[in-house]
Amino acid sequence: MSRSPGNGAGELTYEAKGRLICGLTGVDKVRVVLWDRFRGRENIIYDETYTDVVGSFRLRANRNGFDGNLIQPFLTIYHDCDDAATPGLRKMTVQLPPQYTNQGALVLKSFDIGTWNLETSFAGEELEIQGGGLGGRPIGGSFQQGNRGQFGGNREIFAHGGRNDFGGESSITV
Repeated sequence: MSRSPGNGAGELTYEAKGRLICGLTGVDKVRVVLWDRFRGRENIIYDETYTDVVGSFRLRANRNGFDGNLIQPFLTIYHDCDDAATPGLRKMTVQLPPQYTNQGALVLKSFDIGTWNLETSFAGEELEIQGGGLGGRPIGGSFQQGNRGQFGGNREIFAHGGRNDFGGESSITV
């Protein structure tokens, strides 16, 4: 599933790929979302997928833009690694480097996150609880400036209250 905002001349593409493991084993059916935030507009989900049986994923963003504009995507991963005792999914969001944006439809450079062991905790990581009156938050989560993708953080448990930490309204929930 890909959605692309149109805002000018020139096609831009971005590809992110990697492998997710839990301990020593690849994890399948982990939801991975590639998205971007736009101030004053709703967040854009470029692509989302589920990992395959060995934990691999590949996502692609396509959008129209002006020369010099780069795609500045975020990667959100929803998983249940090292969390069997707690209901819900662990949710981690990291910002990916924009310099892997390609001019045109052909992907010449791709951002490879490598292999991530999901047993690791990330600063700003959340625990998304479904059911019982608690639900998902808008894409973007609640990580604050400076802890995008840092290791060693504590998990936040939240109930959906319509809060959007990026400012403006967001109607996308994932």
